[in-house]
Amino acid sequence: MNQLFTAFVFLVSFTSPTLVASTLTLPSTANIMAVNGQPIEAENTIDLVEGVNQIALRYTGSFRERGSIERFESEVVVIRFNAENKSYQLMLPNITQAKQANRFNKHPEIAISSDSGKVTIQTDILTKSGLQFGRNYLQELAAYNLSQQAAAVSQFALAYVVAAPVAPVSIAPPQGVATATAASATIVAPVSISPPTPIAAPTSAVAPKTIEQDQAEIRQMLDYWYNKANDNTKAEFKQSIN
Repeated sequence: MNQLFTAFVFLVSFTSPTLVASTLTLPSTANIMAVNGQPIEAENTIDLVEGVNQIALRYTGSFRERGSIERFESEVVVIRFNAENKSYQLMLPNITQAKQANRFNKHPEIAISSDSGKVTIQTDILTKSGLQFGRNYLQELAAYNLSQQAAAVSQFALAYVVAAPVAPVSIAPPQGVATATAASATIVAPVSISPPTPIAAPTSAVAPKTIEQDQAEIRQMLDYWYNKANDNTKAEFKQSIN
């Protein structure tokens, strides 16, 4: 138990840095998905740690295209950079048309600056092949951080593992110990019950039509469509049956 507790404290201290370098000011179009491997909700600023930082964000905005308002939400962009005890600003381009939005999704133009000038950054796009529905971006980011990509930071993959919920573990009682509640601790396998067979509704017997009844209905249909036709169609019809 002591070893598990010590390991847990080590992981938490490793993934929760306390040396806050400064803050990063955000534009209104920056939708922050994660900072240093952990989810965060941010509007105007986020805290940075001293040393390497990683931000995952989306560009969210809108523009007018052919008289209508088009909403744009970019792919998730991963940014890696080093921070010191300074103030930083994140800068995103002003996207006003569809071709600019498409270009951003392929080559995102992002800059971070401080009072000393622009900061060297590495950017990458968090892409996924195949089905895009129901994506777990934090899990994808953790896997990305275990890769050798430009903006990957391996230590932030561990941050997701620590922050992820752990499934409860069921522990069986010791063998050979009989207690009054032992029976209640027995796990009963779920029973699969088949749904009842649907009961068909009674149907009344329908007598088949006679030839006379069937031909009478056909004659009524012919009269109906003949009366709806114009003179040319009637003439062509008469010619076709002669």
